[in-house]
Amino acid sequence: MTSVLVLDDHDLMRRGIADTIDSAPDFRVVAEAASAHQALARTQATSPDLAVLDMRLPDGDGAQVCRSIRSFSPATRCVVISSVGDDTARAAAVEAGAAAFLLKSIRAADLLEALRAVAAGRTLAATLRPRAAAAKTTTRRDAVALTGRETEILELIGAGLGNRQIGLRLGIAEKTVKNYITSLLRKIDVQSRTQAALYAVRRTLS
Repeated sequence: MTSVLVLDDHDLMRRGIADTIDSAPDFRVVAEAASAHQALARTQATSPDLAVLDMRLPDGDGAQVCRSIRSFSPATRCVVISSVGDDTARAAAVEAGAAAFLLKSIRAADLLEALRAVAAGRTLAATLRPRAAAAKTTTRRDAVALTGRETEILELIGAGLGNRQIGLRLGIAEKTVKNYITSLLRKIDVQSRTQAALYAVRRTLS
């Protein structure tokens, strides 16, 4: 079992990432943090095998946190994750000792695959490719064709509305909403409502 700490100041994004990781039988999220300060304290307390670190934070950045973690917990391998594939941020993450730099637009299955590779001791050099190449991959993965109604429901899931609230907002039955969501989860290849909300955030950022 690989233990993981997740750092992200955006509550919905952090929960989505943590739920995705916890859904895998070989991972266990042992700590979550919303700031660099919390991440360092909770890493010291839990000594996770992996630390998934948001690049942009209110009190620092993922590269700085990675450097600090590596100084007092060298066995913890760091993965920096960002909403923007900025080459400067990538370089900072690598210099700090990160094993991978990933975009938040990554699919759940690909995130888990990357974390497994890092946990096995690999450094994912491919994640350091130029931004243009990364952008092409991101566009291709987020190009799932949704109907107008599916898009509306996905956005409302991302906004935190329940099935009954969505039905009232759109003027359709709650059972119809459930049917749409079942189809939607299958289409965007996620397993839970939380992961769908995370996908909605990624789609907006893209």
